[in-house]
Amino acid sequence: SFLSATDKSFNKTLFTMGLPKNLSIYWTLSTLLAFWFLFIYAPMTLPRRHPHVLSDFPFLAHLVGVYVIYLGCVVNTLFTPSTLNGNARPWHILIGRCAMVAGIVGVISGFYKSWIPFGAVPLGFAIPVSIGGVAQLIAQYMGYTAIKRFQKLKQQIEQIETSGVKSSVELENLKDEKDKALRTHIASMVALFAAACGIPACVRVAEQFGAYQLIAIISLVVAMQLMVNPFAMTYVKKPDQGVGETTLLQGEA
Repeated sequence: SFLSATDKSFNKTLFTMGLPKNLSIYWTLSTLLAFWFLFIYAPMTLPRRHPHVLSDFPFLAHLVGVYVIYLGCVVNTLFTPSTLNGNARPWHILIGRCAMVAGIVGVISGFYKSWIPFGAVPLGFAIPVSIGGVAQLIAQYMGYTAIKRFQKLKQQIEQIETSGVKSSVELENLKDEKDKALRTHIASMVALFAAACGIPACVRVAEQFGAYQLIAIISLVVAMQLMVNPFAMTYVKKPDQGVGETTLLQGEA
């Protein structure tokens, strides 16, 4: 596709310049949407729509949750554990843990503010953002369980190799399962960033299309969903082998 071809050229240019290996066209588009929503749209509209936000604890909790998890996604999808010569690993883990907790807080408080009392928030906004909240929780759960499985399998493999076994059917099966778990974690976190956290932002963008708002929402959400797979694939390329390789990056968790 045009976007995939653009990303290959984009990735080659960035690698030549020595910029972070995970800086792709998909990350850039997702981040631009996040920054527009968090730092341009929200500051301009919140004072008018929610003048007493600081005294509204559920809404304030929702805002904190949204900002932490959305920005956490921005940072962690750029700085994966193997970046900065491995120095990003402890920060990636810390930010990830904070974002997971903040995400749950944001979704619960968001559901409360969207539906209690019923009708306080227009259904045209409450329904899609609630769908986004459910998608977010699913992505968080899948990503968390996948990385835990990856870590467990990695430990099992290390124990077998330490015992002196370097090659066996069992060992190869464990390595395959470990790679599959890491791929699931990557795909889930990319879906969390681009598809789930991006839904409220897409709704606000769609509002600018007036009478064509519904068509715009559907088109934007579908576009974000279609972007998840190619976005995730950017993490299974080794830049030193050339753009287009599909070898799973090692040490990413």
